[in-house]
Amino acid sequence: QFEAVVANQMLYHVPDRERALAEIRRVLRPGGRLYAATLGHRYLRELRELLGRRGIRAEMIQPPEGQGSS
Repeated sequence: QFEAVVANQMLYHVPDRERALAEIRRVLRPGGRLYAATLGHRYLRELRELLGRRGIRAEMIQPPEGQGSS
């Protein structure tokens, strides 16, 4: 069993999240931690705004397909 599981930027790729989360729970020791990050509708918004204020075009910074933008 593990003290921690890290699942960064990947859970939205998993076709059966219920099963994946059950597996994470299975391998975590009691009191263990899941550290997960994912994309949302404001993906990289702060970075795009910062670049824009510096006059840098940020069109190339786009969320992955299906993740929306704004």
